Amino acid sequence: MTSVLLSALYSDVISSTQIKQGFFMLLEYADDLAVEILDTVESLTLFLARVVVDDILPPSWHPSQKIIIRITKRV
Repeated sequence: MTSVLLSALYSDVISSTQIKQGFFMLLEYADDLAVEILDTVESLTLFLARVVVDDILPPSWHPSQKIIIRITKRV
């Protein structure tokens, strides 16, 4: 559902830069979310894959290596 909403708002209401910043922020706080939501990494992975398939984020977009390492250490 969220992916459908983002598709509808993309470029008319929310810019691609704002969407990228939002996903970056979401990934920055993933380790905090993982404390209460055990499948945070899996859920975010599936969600990010969906937004790439829906052309909301380009396939070339990726967060910094530092965030990826911090998230995967929690698993």
